[in-house]
Amino acid sequence: LVRKVAEIGPVAGLTMETSYLFLPFLLLLVWLSVGTAPAPGQLRLGDDLTIDILLIGGAIMTAIPLVLFATAVKTMTLSAIGILNYLAPTIQFLVGYFIYNEPLTTPHMICFSLIWLSLAIYSGDSIRSERKRRLAPVQPA
Repeated sequence: LVRKVAEIGPVAGLTMETSYLFLPFLLLLVWLSVGTAPAPGQLRLGDDLTIDILLIGGAIMTAIPLVLFATAVKTMTLSAIGILNYLAPTIQFLVGYFIYNEPLTTPHMICFSLIWLSLAIYSGDSIRSERKRRLAPVQPA
C-alpha cells in the first residue's frame, strides 16, 4: 500500500527500502570477513574474484524484477497485487513437489487447499460485485 500511494519512483523507492538494511548487512559482511584463516563456510571478501562478481551480478539480477514490480504496482489494483503475491509461493510449491519430489504431508495439502479455496471465494465475490456494479443503472446527479 505504501509503495502504491507514495509519490516516489521505483528506483528511488527500492533504494530507500534497501538503505534500511545497508548498515546491518555491511556490519555482517565485515564480521564474516574478519579473521586470519577462513573457517569452513566463512565469507572472505576479495579472495575469489569469481565469487565477488557472481555476488554483484546476483544483486543486479535481484534488483531488476523488484524495480519492474514497483513500476507495475502503480497501475494495478491492490486486490490484483494481492492475488499476484500468491503466485510465487504457489510456483515454488509446485516446483518443489513435482520437480524436486519434496514430501507433501496432509497438513501441507489442507493448508494449501484452504488458501486457494479462500482466494477462489474472494475472486468469485469480486467478479460478482463488479458485474453488479456494471449492470446497475446510472443514477442521475
